[in-house]
Amino acid sequence: MNKRPAVVLPLAAMLAAMLLASCHVVPAPVLWSLSPDRELSTTASFVLTVRGSDFQANSAVYFNGRAMATNFIGAGELNCRIAAADLAVPPDSAQTVSVPVRVGTPSAGLSNSLSFTICLYPAFSAPRKIADSTGSYSDTSRPRIALDATGRLFVAWRDRERLYFSASGDSGTTWSAPVLVNQGPVFPYRFSLAVDKIAGAAFIAWEESSIIYFVRSADGGRTWSARAGLTDPAAVSAENPGLFVDPAGNIFLAYPGRTPTWVSPPYSVVLLKSTDGGRSFAPLGAIPWNTYFTGDNSPCILQDRAGLLYLIFASDFGTRYSTNYLAFSTNGGVSWSVPVNVGLNVPSAALDDLNGLDAVGANMYLPYMYKLTFKRSEDRGASWTSYDFAGTSFVVPDIAVNAFGSVDVIWSGRFVRSFDRGATWNRVVNFTDEPAADRPSFVEDPSGAVHIVWWNTGGGIYYSGSKGVEP
Repeated sequence: MNKRPAVVLPLAAMLAAMLLASCHVVPAPVLWSLSPDRELSTTASFVLTVRGSDFQANSAVYFNGRAMATNFIGAGELNCRIAAADLAVPPDSAQTVSVPVRVGTPSAGLSNSLSFTICLYPAFSAPRKIADSTGSYSDTSRPRIALDATGRLFVAWRDRERLYFSASGDSGTTWSAPVLVNQGPVFPYRFSLAVDKIAGAAFIAWEESSIIYFVRSADGGRTWSARAGLTDPAAVSAENPGLFVDPAGNIFLAYPGRTPTWVSPPYSVVLLKSTDGGRSFAPLGAIPWNTYFTGDNSPCILQDRAGLLYLIFASDFGTRYSTNYLAFSTNGGVSWSVPVNVGLNVPSAALDDLNGLDAVGANMYLPYMYKLTFKRSEDRGASWTSYDFAGTSFVVPDIAVNAFGSVDVIWSGRFVRSFDRGATWNRVVNFTDEPAADRPSFVEDPSGAVHIVWWNTGGGIYYSGSKGVEP
């Protein structure tokens, strides 16, 4: 009898310990990151890595509401394979899916969720003809498209000596009858279109007989001001104007010019600025130049989020063949850096979500041998990374960065997208099957919808667009 308590006490302690263990709460897992956190909807399959804390061997990753076969790497890492079927979403559905982790231990439960973006290639509408135009290669200046803050689309194009304009208020489904903006005695050589997104005003500039002309419309392009000559032919022979409107509504106009032969240097890229909606322009700054300008493109003006201005212009300076140069201004265009060679013909440029400068154009790698090349700079053009598109030749491309950070490039009926700022590119798709599609330009609205216009070498200005996808 005296030994009985000695047996009972350890047994009671054991039962108490078991009870305490059964009441132990396993902490809920916490998710920190997904790698990758986005993928193309047409990807065959990939491995998704989930990092966090307090994962258990019986953890399961959930992707869009479905439990995945999950590999336990450790308390801070899981992975699973996502199949193509998991990414198959219709073009007009949501782009993001939820990714939580559930631990099989009942007390642990469900983690927080992270969002995974399914990046979609747009599905393009059948081509719609905006207007007839000649099929002559004297009209190879590309049509231009712009977008205001309400989603209205604006298009301008050249048909021999005439400039036309049309607009769409229903995402390109219907277009207004073409409005004749200008009919001159000679062909306008190059022209540019820009829009004040907030005010909805449209602006067009062009060169005619070595004079830069400018018109504006405050009513969506239905009516236009009388053309105003911005340059004096006795002082400068001007050509190929480029337009840009900043978020405050200031209009910047750049053009290459040649001064009388007794002036040194004989060439310059001249900047004008309007602060009153285009009613008047004042000289802003200039880049002196020592040889003539040549090339198919007007100057391209961009502004980053810090207010830095970029200017890209065509020249044959220092090269055997026409190429383009880049300069930047930190004081609103009054003075400019020493231009650097971009090494691209007929480039288009855009600023990406990290403020990197992205450019695409025809790269002459051998005499008269071209390939389409993408370049990106994070240091204002001091250095570049590049990517060559296989199977391409001399083409006139365009580039845009959409609301989700993807970089898109188009040329000759083709569309391609990069999700990593041009380091890699996904498959090339057709935005039209027309073999005669040439010299396209495009814009993308905040929903991710793509709007493309092009000139058909058989005659006509055409449009194709896609639906947007809200995140």
